[in-house]
Amino acid sequence: YPFLTAFGGYVFGLNEDGSYNAADVGLKSDGMVAAATFLAEQGAAGTIPTTTDWDTAHVLYETERTPFLMAGPWALDRIRESGVAYEISTFPGEGYPFLGVQGFYVNAFSDNVLLAQAFLTEFVAKEATMLELQSAGNRASAMPAVAAQMEDVDLAKFGEVGVTARAMPAIPEMGSIWGAWESGILLALQGDVEPAQSMSDAYDQVMELFAGALDGMVNVPGSWQAAGAGCDGDWNPACEASALTMDGDMYVGTFEIPAGDYEGKVALNGSWDTNYGVDGVFEGDNYMFTSTGTVTFTFDPATNILTIE
Repeated sequence: YPFLTAFGGYVFGLNEDGSYNAADVGLKSDGMVAAATFLAEQGAAGTIPTTTDWDTAHVLYETERTPFLMAGPWALDRIRESGVAYEISTFPGEGYPFLGVQGFYVNAFSDNVLLAQAFLTEFVAKEATMLELQSAGNRASAMPAVAAQMEDVDLAKFGEVGVTARAMPAIPEMGSIWGAWESGILLALQGDVEPAQSMSDAYDQVMELFAGALDGMVNVPGSWQAAGAGCDGDWNPACEASALTMDGDMYVGTFEIPAGDYEGKVALNGSWDTNYGVDGVFEGDNYMFTSTGTVTFTFDPATNILTIE
């Protein structure tokens, strides 16, 4: 996202009060198209790979085969352990990242609400505890007194980078953005579709999702979709080629997937708003599976459990 915003791209525009405007989707904005065009040019020239893999990017950086890595404080321990010499920098141009915030919540249905509140206010929300969290988890504290005691120069640098960051959109419409957005960028990067067309198609797909065009779809987005279903990319909850069909009380789909290890989860209605992982847990862990050729997915809407055979 920092790379795309450096060209003026954006996902949602802002209202006057700073909140996100779901009616202003920027996937086909001039800035987003300019970023996708630059990526396509670099992919064609061979200066960047046309595939994406987080672990590979890490390994290449840690072995000094690439000069830059876009990451966050979660990557610090791994980078430090690698022994590579590194420096934390701001993003070039006017690029800015998304911002994530971690916090504590009390379950309103708990039998021990008062005890939980006391635990948070009398123990957790204290300088000593916040200092420990800041140190142990590489989490820059939002408590001013603790932030002032920050000894980790890397976390301080991330704080400087994050000054211009914008909060990850916490609006329902964001769930319909990810799959189309990723497909639009990848199709441009890989040279399959002209950038202006790929981002326009992504925008159109999102608008269809907003209008409910894929309501009722049951899908299994994951790392297998492109190879096993012919989808434009992986992890796309709106790809019709990988959707399951109703068979009695179950949703079923059988696919020829090249031998290998894959992962995925269930997503409903063509977006990530409603998704189920292992054991039918809402927003749970991905299912891991190994294909030897033919794979059948069976989803039980009564339990939200996916069976993979």
